[in-house]
Order: sequence, then structure tokens, then C-alpha cells
Amino acid sequence: MFDLLCGFIAFVAAMLVSALYVDIRPFLLATSLGFIIVGFYRGGTRLAGQSRLLTALLVALGGILPAIIVNRLRFAWTELPFLIIFTLASPLAVAVGGLLRSLIVRQRTAYAVLLGGTWALLVLVSVYKVVPAWMDSRSFIIVDRDISPFRIQTLTGKIVTSQEWKGHVVVVSFWATWCTPCNAELPEIQALRDKYRGNPSVLIVALDSAGGVDTAEIAQAYLDRKKLTIPGAIDSLDQRGDDHWGPAA
Repeated sequence: MFDLLCGFIAFVAAMLVSALYVDIRPFLLATSLGFIIVGFYRGGTRLAGQSRLLTALLVALGGILPAIIVNRLRFAWTELPFLIIFTLASPLAVAVGGLLRSLIVRQRTAYAVLLGGTWALLVLVSVYKVVPAWMDSRSFIIVDRDISPFRIQTLTGKIVTSQEWKGHVVVVSFWATWCTPCNAELPEIQALRDKYRGNPSVLIVALDSAGGVDTAEIAQAYLDRKKLTIPGAIDSLDQRGDDHWGPAA
């Protein structure tokens, strides 16, 4: 039970980091570091009838089982990459931590340094190279089809129709004040807007999807508070469908 509890503690730490940073890279670092520490700590266990392998499996299960539960209940980590990375990284980190403890106890310091260095290099390469490349490959989809005309309302009250955008390159960033990943993205949209500010062929709009409690006033107040100058708009509140989203969404 204590092994399962240790794994659960490492799971909680990884979940807190994922909620705090909304980024899969610090999440992977937290998972790797948390479970290698737990694996190192529990690697010295010498209980009757319990091998180090069983200890490692129990620690890993202590994290993986609640991770699957929060994913299936849609409480957290609803994006599959989070669950996949956690399921792969946590048992590997536990195993590495246990092996490090064993090597140090047997005074095989050189092997311990080699193993620790290899694991650190693997994690860093994954965080800064592999994972970003993987996420980039999943971050967009090309759709070649016509879009039904729709209208939106700028945050100053002007009605704009999609037909007015014909002939332009249009970037529509859907967001909401309560959407943490959207808000993490808005500074990047601001940087894009600053880059093409002088190009009349490029239109960039921060379009509040009008879900939840958002109104034009609430959206504008948020942009002002964050010092964002992206042209803001809100999906037409009077044209919501059965799914509570406006026509643009």
C-alpha cells in the first residue's frame, strides 16, 4: 500500500505541474523527476516475498491507475498525449531510480553516473526535441472546403460578416476568458499580429467563442488587463445553436 501511495504522490505532483504550466514539456520533466525520486527512495525496500521489480510495478501503478481514471472521467489529461507520456515515462523513471539506488549501494558509482546521465540526456532530448516535433505534427489539420457565411460582433459593437474577409489571409484565434490553454496562446497571437501589423492583406482576430459567462465587455476587460491589442470580437450571441456555440465556432 505504501508503494501505491508513493506512486500516487508522484502522480499528484505531475498533475499539479500540468495544471500550472499548461505545457506538456514541464509535465514530462515533473513526471520523470517525481518518479525517479520515488523509485530511488523505494529501491531500497527489502520486504519478505517482495522483489524490487514488484516494488517498482506497484509504485508505477500508484500513478498510472489514477491517471487513467481522471482521463476517463474527463477531469484532467483529456488530451491523449498526456496520458501516453505519463504511462510510458512513469514506470521507466521508477525503474531508473531503483537501479540507481542499487548501483550506489553496491558502490558501482561509475555505472550509476552513466545511468543517471543517460536518463537525463534522454529526458532533455525528449522535452526539447522529440515532444515539440510530435506536438507540432498534431497541431493542425488542412481542410479544403467552403465555409458557410457567418457574422461576428467586434468588441466595440460593429457587426462583421465573413464575406468581408474574402481575398485576405485570415487568422481567427478562438478563445474564452475561462480557457487556460487559449489564454496561454494569446501572447503568441499578439506577436503574430505585431509582425503583420503593416500588411493589409493579413487579418488577425481574437474571437471569443461566447461560451460560458463571457460577454463583449468581459472579453474586452480581459484583453485590456493583459495589455493585448489584438482586434477582438465575440461570436454572435443571438445566433447560438443547440450546442451553445455561435455560428463562427
